Amino acid sequence: MSAIEDSKFDTSALANLAAAFRRRGKAIRHHGEFSVTRETEGDDERLNADYSGRSKLNLRLSAWGMGDWWFLACQSRPGRNGGWLFKHELRGKLDARPVEAIVKAFEDSMLLGYWAADEQFAKLKEVWHPPPRPDEA
Repeated sequence: MSAIEDSKFDTSALANLAAAFRRRGKAIRHHGEFSVTRETEGDDERLNADYSGRSKLNLRLSAWGMGDWWFLACQSRPGRNGGWLFKHELRGKLDARPVEAIVKAFEDSMLLGYWAADEQFAKLKEVWHPPPRPDEA
């Protein structure tokens, strides 16, 4: 199985996002393990882009056919019960940005481990530009 599944997406937004990841896949895989997969649940489909870096940084972007996305960046502490060194989550809408910008934000997030701990979440928000939550507005 290839690192980027050749499954056909029913939703054009997800098909376009998968194609954009396919174009950048070699560059992303140069830094760690990377895969893009398709999951279905009933009539809804989801694209999952997963990255695991050499520094144990894990990224996941899940995008749904209805247009929502969720991004997770985390790194575990050493040891079996070490917990999280950090764990950050963001959400947004696919139609708010071109797919190339979403892939670029994913790639830029690979630098997270090099950012100061107290700046990580703010820099991720800068990179992804998620809309403000109603309780933050």
